[in-house]
Amino acid sequence: MVVDKNNEASKVLCNGNHLIGKVYQCPQHEFLMCRKCCFPPEVMIPDTCPDHKTQVFHDKSAGRLIRTQQVKCPAKETFNADCPWIGQYNQVTSHLDDCTFVPGFARVAMQNAMLKEADQRAEQKYEKLERETAYQIDLIKRESDAQLTAMELSFNQKSLTMMEKFYQLETMLKNMPAQLAESQVTTTASAAAHGASSATAIKEEFPVFYDGTLHWKITEWSSKLRYAKSRPSNPNDYIDSPAFYTSKSGYKMRMRLYPNGDGQGKNTYVSIFFQIMKGEFDAILAWPFTKKVTIVLLDQNNVEHHVECFRPHPSSNSFERPRQKYNIATGCPLFIHQEALKNHAYLRDDTMFIKVVVNPD
Repeated sequence: MVVDKNNEASKVLCNGNHLIGKVYQCPQHEFLMCRKCCFPPEVMIPDTCPDHKTQVFHDKSAGRLIRTQQVKCPAKETFNADCPWIGQYNQVTSHLDDCTFVPGFARVAMQNAMLKEADQRAEQKYEKLERETAYQIDLIKRESDAQLTAMELSFNQKSLTMMEKFYQLETMLKNMPAQLAESQVTTTASAAAHGASSATAIKEEFPVFYDGTLHWKITEWSSKLRYAKSRPSNPNDYIDSPAFYTSKSGYKMRMRLYPNGDGQGKNTYVSIFFQIMKGEFDAILAWPFTKKVTIVLLDQNNVEHHVECFRPHPSSNSFERPRQKYNIATGCPLFIHQEALKNHAYLRDDTMFIKVVVNPD
């Protein structure tokens, strides 16, 4: 397809004579990568950029945008025909079935090519299913063998433990008079030590990331969503991630997630926002903040991650140097529909994982 230079499809790295299907994004690239042109055909689910060896993501939002772009009939360029048709990118295939400007031999060739590609996809899916089935059977067998071995070890260990406890009890009964006398001397010191240890606060620690990447684990999702839906008029039903940094002396950031949505996404979507925080090294950093932000809801089967990304607008107050504790959060009010969380393995054991990558530029 030949498209206008301002068309979204022209931003895809693609040199093939075909319609663009899936597109992938690498945080190091400024362009999208065509699935068919940039990755070997034997790679069913691309996960690594062939240029940078970094993780890539299937950009569904960019694919949807490309399919709605206005393009001309391919016959205009391919066969020098004067077909007046202009329509959306995803309507090209159906138009070619009826286009009178495409020669008959070319239409048959295109249809055969599409049938061949469909057969290849079906064969790849069958091979993948066959491999997964064999893996699951082997896994179940190994787990069964391991459980039987563990049961035998547990029985033997319990028998030894019962004998050890019997001898320990016998020894304790013999030593009890001496222990009672010793405990009277140490009672006061023990009580003082216990008081001092009780005064020490116990605090849960979170990992700190200094490479511009956040790995965020959110547990007990069902209860968090249910609680947010029970208070639809409360604007403070959000979850804040731990702070993360672009470097040891870089920008300080965090994410804010609304389980029941915010703004346009209220009650139907999950909303997620990026927030600049006041950091120790703000005085020596460049402002406004301009780095590209990629947000990924991870598929725990590694089949199809959900990806959104944006570049900060230089005139937005959200990316100026913070004057307060943190700036106004900005991001994706329509990040993902709540029903779509049931697709793939975005939730497993009531837990989701979100990865955020800030492009180092």
